[in-house]
Amino acid sequence: MSAVSTVNGEKLIFGYPAKDIPWERVILIGAFAALMVFYSFATENFFTLDNFTNVVRRDAWLFFLAYAQTIVIISGGFDLSQGSIMSIVSVMAWSAMLHFGFVGGLLIGLSVGTLCGLVNGYFIGVVRVYPFIATLGMLFVGSGVAQLWTGGLQMGGSREGATLPTHVENAYVALSKGSLGPIPLPVIWILVALGLTWYLLKFTRFGTYVYALGGSEETAVSAGISFSRMKIGIFALSGLFCAIAGLLLSANVSAAGEPRLGGGDQLLQSIGATIIGGTHIFGGRGGVLGTTLGALLIIFLVNGLNVMSIDTYRQQIIVGLVILVSIWVSTLQEQKK
Repeated sequence: MSAVSTVNGEKLIFGYPAKDIPWERVILIGAFAALMVFYSFATENFFTLDNFTNVVRRDAWLFFLAYAQTIVIISGGFDLSQGSIMSIVSVMAWSAMLHFGFVGGLLIGLSVGTLCGLVNGYFIGVVRVYPFIATLGMLFVGSGVAQLWTGGLQMGGSREGATLPTHVENAYVALSKGSLGPIPLPVIWILVALGLTWYLLKFTRFGTYVYALGGSEETAVSAGISFSRMKIGIFALSGLFCAIAGLLLSANVSAAGEPRLGGGDQLLQSIGATIIGGTHIFGGRGGVLGTTLGALLIIFLVNGLNVMSIDTYRQQIIVGLVILVSIWVSTLQEQKK
């Protein structure tokens, strides 16, 4: 049986109409498979269990930032404040753990991130500030607060001699470096977040409203959807996910309060994973399954470049080119539709 056929003048591929096949997803899976094969032959240490485990532990934060960015972009928004929220959560959570223990610090860290998201949502949904401007303001405010809180210095941590009680630091480090049997804990966190976010977008009223807002704000509001409540909820959820990302990255690198934790290319990579995964930059279309593939492509792309000893500057160029190609492919598909 031929893979390609024609029925009533319509082209079918493996029995499915060609127009209904998610070509972006097919191309993404093909690119990821090709990348894995290339690195496996190009390097000796890439295709090993230890390398894969280390990559997931180190870069689990990206999935949470990318899931948050996916929800925000689908709804027609944008969140530039992700890195600064990670930084402020890192220092606030560490400070709280010093006084209230691991659970207390964890809850305060998650609350701080959610509060930052609520502030973003309030300005966007109630005051009607453009998402780009509102989250840009939070980017500076969050980064400034983190630097002011610590005087610009890292707060404790195992590298400088731990000041947290040993059992608290061990619990903190376990967020990223612990395991449940043979399964690294970050894998479990990612799968839980993926499942919950996928269900939220696909099967709940909240998810329906997210897509409706991204498709047409005017139509959604005229249909009775509360713009202000939805934006507050969307950005509060984004803030919560950013807080989890900050805790995971902080636990992995030093289990300390780091005021510059989110000052790298975290935002670039979260946006890149979202766009590469097929979420439309102008909203209304996308999903976390594609974003997961996008995040996997980015973390293993960067990991392979590291194994091959490619410097950071060239890595940024390569990741940027991958994002540009993804936007180009997405634009072509949109034009065809």
